[in-house]
Amino acid sequence: MINPRGGLSERLARSSNLVAEAFSGYKVKIPWLKLTLRFRDRVGEASKLVNPPYIANPMMILYGPVGCGKSEIARALLYGAEASRGKGSTVEILLLTAPEAEGGVLSIEYTQGFKEYVESTLRGRGFEYSVHIGGSVGIPGVASLSVGLTIEPGQVENIRLPLLWSIIDKLVANPGEGRDYIVFLDEFRGVSEGSLKSFVEKTADTIGRMHSNIMDRGNSSISMIVLTSDSIAAYHIGPYSPKYLKAYMWNLPFKAFNEVVEELGGRGALGDLEEASRRLGVSVVDLSWRLFGGNVREFLLAGALGLEGWVRRAVSNVTAALAKAVRDRRLSESEAVSEVKRIGEEGAGALSTSPLYDEMLRRNIAIDLVGALGISDAPREKWVSEGSSFQLPIYYHVVRAMADKRSLHVEPGDVVNVVLRDWI
Repeated sequence: MINPRGGLSERLARSSNLVAEAFSGYKVKIPWLKLTLRFRDRVGEASKLVNPPYIANPMMILYGPVGCGKSEIARALLYGAEASRGKGSTVEILLLTAPEAEGGVLSIEYTQGFKEYVESTLRGRGFEYSVHIGGSVGIPGVASLSVGLTIEPGQVENIRLPLLWSIIDKLVANPGEGRDYIVFLDEFRGVSEGSLKSFVEKTADTIGRMHSNIMDRGNSSISMIVLTSDSIAAYHIGPYSPKYLKAYMWNLPFKAFNEVVEELGGRGALGDLEEASRRLGVSVVDLSWRLFGGNVREFLLAGALGLEGWVRRAVSNVTAALAKAVRDRRLSESEAVSEVKRIGEEGAGALSTSPLYDEMLRRNIAIDLVGALGISDAPREKWVSEGSSFQLPIYYHVVRAMADKRSLHVEPGDVVNVVLRDWI
């Protein structure tokens, strides 16, 4: 841990335990299904985010499969930090989200310790904003601040980053005493695949200097965690930088994911998944694991689209990625089929040596884990390896179906047959 002055490492370890205990009460909101779910099994990840093993600057890039819960754990920490304030936690959280669409709302959520820095920054820049006490996490003390902005495509960070630096500058000028400030920048959106790497390279030393500054003056700390679901951008960062920490988070583990399936099953919220499992003669829990691999967002999406529609979507995603790779690499279809056959037989470990790999990363079919700290334990399954992995098991099953048919064109039924074969 960098700069252990004032028992910083011990203080963060104590606070991370308090925050993790408190966020067990956090409920995940799913507005489009009008549901809430109990937040599960992220205590280990919380500890590594609050008290990471930084070597140099307190900056982390956190990536992982789309829908694995990166943004949600930031909200859970927001909840836990505020809920444990009265018990001695020193953690303050700031979360900047990106608008989901052009002209959307920029949301800034924060614990009490960030209030003056955030609101004075927006007042000084003349932005109109509205404040919702309780924020998206629903606990007094946390505020969610919405800024209505019209943002052109590709310009998200041109708006967010100046705001962020203004907030941080105000913090550094007048930090609280003995507080630990953690800034989450959610879903970094650069204009190119190399933008994230450029940002962290330029930012890491600055954050390190600011950290040292407020440690010297007030025994406080500051760290920044940049979240991304862009696998190719994370891949371009490369491993083992001494300037910052590259880390990945995974989908929910088997036991916790099964609890989610059972919780939703008890509410009759599984869509046609229960019917499909009965028709196929397998348990809904086992089928869910083999399709979604612990990814709750995809599990919920399948409930909304219907299982066949969701499998068809997965087939389309893989087919599009491979078609682009074939064109870019000037491969024949037989060469591409040989590659999917090799990957299907050898498993996810064969991805990184394939000419199809870059496009599978670019389309978030695959993910590269080389040189990154795992804040989660990835499962021991054939769709996962220590170096390269499929983001979802369904994508591995699509590749296997292609290998079986010796064709890049398969139907949802072909994929289901491959999944069922594992039970025979």
